[in-house]
Amino acid sequence: MLIERSNISGQFSEPAFLDPDLFGALSPAAQEALRAVKRAKDFAAGANVFTKGEIPSAIYILVRGEAQIVRHGGGAAVCPATPGEIFGLTETLSNLPYETSLKTGAPCRFEYIRRAPFLNFLRNEPAACFRLLEIAAANLQQLYRFLR
Repeated sequence: MLIERSNISGQFSEPAFLDPDLFGALSPAAQEALRAVKRAKDFAAGANVFTKGEIPSAIYILVRGEAQIVRHGGGAAVCPATPGEIFGLTETLSNLPYETSLKTGAPCRFEYIRRAPFLNFLRNEPAACFRLLEIAAANLQQLYRFLR
């Protein structure tokens, strides 16, 4: 989730990035390039997908199951994850540690893309890169309004 704040308002309870928003309008060739780098992984209930402070190795897309984003600091908060939501995107792009933890509440299936192949995909797919920029800018605007 892009915006992390302990007293987060309702407007930020929506997912920051969804798979269809970012990847849905790609050309058939770009869709094939994306399928070539995506992998699937199943997690048992109660598993940590990633933990706050870890250096990102991949982005994760929840395909099915129940997971929670755990925000730390100022009192831990838990937000439900939505199927299709992309996790760890900003950390993967910036190569900074995860700011949240992602934990499964039930058995889950995630698709994931390792950092290097994802960055290479973005370098070769300007439409996806530009769409990512648009979504990030819109999210930043929400943050500005929230902080006023």
